[in-house]
Parts: sequence; C-alpha cells; structure tokens
Amino acid sequence: MAKKGRGRGPRRSPRPPKKQHEIMLYRAGFLGDILLTNAAVRAIRRRNPRSAIVYQCWPQYDSAIAADPHITGVARVGSYKYEADKLLDFRHELQPNWDTEYWGKLLYEQAKDAGLAGRPDETYRPHVYMLPDSVADKADDTRLCIVHGWSQNGQNWRMWSHEKWNELILRLRQDGWVVVQVGGDDDPLFEEVYDLRGRTHDLMDLYGIFAVADLVVCIDSAMQHISGAEKFIRQPEAGKLPIAAKGDGIQWVCGANKTILLNGPMNPACIVAPDSATTVVSCYDHCGNYEECDCDDFVACIDECECDCHDEHRVGRPCNHSFGTEELPICEWGNACMQSITVNMVWEAICKTTEEAAMAL
Repeated sequence: MAKKGRGRGPRRSPRPPKKQHEIMLYRAGFLGDILLTNAAVRAIRRRNPRSAIVYQCWPQYDSAIAADPHITGVARVGSYKYEADKLLDFRHELQPNWDTEYWGKLLYEQAKDAGLAGRPDETYRPHVYMLPDSVADKADDTRLCIVHGWSQNGQNWRMWSHEKWNELILRLRQDGWVVVQVGGDDDPLFEEVYDLRGRTHDLMDLYGIFAVADLVVCIDSAMQHISGAEKFIRQPEAGKLPIAAKGDGIQWVCGANKTILLNGPMNPACIVAPDSATTVVSCYDHCGNYEECDCDDFVACIDECECDCHDEHRVGRPCNHSFGTEELPICEWGNACMQSITVNMVWEAICKTTEEAAMAL
C-alpha cells in the first residue's frame, strides 16, 4: 500500500527566474559630458545593485566607460535597440541653477529626482577606470606635465593663443619639466613637446598618462575632468570586463592631478568640483568683475570695471554661452576673456601650485 503524504500537498512547479531589472542611461555628448555623469552612475548602482545598467553614448567614447564596474554594458547611440524598465537622459542644462552649480552634482540630483539614485558618495568628481597595462611608464625622477589647448566643441571661445602656449612650454622645459601634449591627432601641435595627440590606443590609455602626471595645464575640456578624477585600475577576467562584485578587482591608483585651468567664458563653479586640485586662472582673478556683476543674461559687463583688460579687450562676465544657443556662436569680443590671460599669470599659478605640493611632501 502506498504511503500517504504528510500534508505537504501537491508539488508545485519551480518559479520562473525573476526578470532582471534594466536601466538605460543616455548621454549624447562629448567626453567631458559623459564623465560628469559618473557620480550619478555610482549612486544609481548603489540603489540598484542587481540591475542591468546600460549606458548609451557616442561610439568614439565607449572606451571611456568600458571598464566602469558600475555599468553592465555600453551601447553606441543609434545602433542599439533596448527595452529598458527605466530610461534616464542626462541633461545638466535642464536643471535649476545649471549656470552656477557644479554639473556633476546637478546630474546626480537629476538621477535622484527620477527615483534612480541612492545616496551620493564622498565626492561628485568622476571616477575613471583603466586596465593594468594602460598605466604609462615614467621614471621616478621625471616631472611630467600634460598640456592640452584645444576643445572640439569650443574652438570659437575657449582657445588660448598658440604663441602663448609655446612661451609657457618653453618656461616649463627650462624649469626641468617633461611636457607631453595630448588630444586629437588634428589638434594644433605646440613646439618642443612629446606629441601624444591621437596616439593612445583608447581612452583608457589616455587615463593611464594622467595616472603618472605631476601637473596638468589645460583649457576647459574633457582633459580637466580626467585630471580631476579619482583613477582606478580594473583587473580583467578571461579577457572580458565583467561586473565587479563589491569592488573585486578594483585598485585605486591616484586622485586628482594638480591642475591649472585656463578659463574664460565659463563660470568655474559649473565645471570645477569644489574638492578638486584645480587652480583656475582667468582674467577675472585680477579685476574681480565676475563676483561683483549681477547681470542676469550673461552679456559682457564692462561699465563698472576700470581694469585695463576691460578697457583694452572689453572683457566681462563669463557668458556660459555654449548652452545659450543651438549653435556655438562666434564671440563678438574676439575671445578676449581667454586672450587677456597672460603667460605670467599662468606661470605664477604653476609655481605656487608646485611649491605647495613640494611643501606637502
């Protein structure tokens, strides 16, 4: 006779596996725009530890985030069909106070308002991740300075003169610095530099140069965001980049580089994190007009300033005008805010920054 069951009832079929929650992050912009979203990405992963997070960006920048352990995958804009449970289109320019607050913080707040982000970590600065063989070699006694003077989306108004760059590089070399120029292969080449324009295999190799640099001198571009980032190595597994579990395979390399930022048209509070190691050099440093001006429409304000640079070049308040129109305008003042920055101003900032760094050792 068959034994009766013990009240367990009929066996049920096993439950189907729970569908993985999917989040799509989207940023169709330049490299600096992508890096500024990183604090938000970290906070999104913190709140959604088991979700698949896919980041869509322009194809030339996919290697910038390929090793990021917070991202499941990278998709190229326009070539990926994805049915995500949630989609976040990062846009700092749509946030309140976009013209006065650090954009990394605003992008985190956008993700938080969308219900995707958990608490922020200790900084809103980017984290960048590279492979072990991406880190450049450098002799211990070498003082390495990276220079970058060209912006893909700011040719009209972020540029410092080629002649001033060459004069500054000459001073650096005379002071014992090894000067490396990074950027695109079609960027104008400065004199007497080690030319690494367009010669890195991918953006992780570019991170690896910054990981060994002692100083960075640049204009407002993605390079100053890389310079200000926390830098990590991620160990590959079987030739792939898997999702790291609780930081497995992640090694911190270095923090923010000592950076001299040549800034003209932008409000530095928007593009420089409060806890960065960046010294901003601009014509406003010695005339003070920006802090005193209460102009709301970012029109150059020169009436109240008696500074020579204003009288000669008609320099006013930072205009942030790259986001004020659909197309980048030609500066009606002849890019005067940048051209009013002298070589001596930049050199003094370099000397002060390196002396402070030496004293801290």
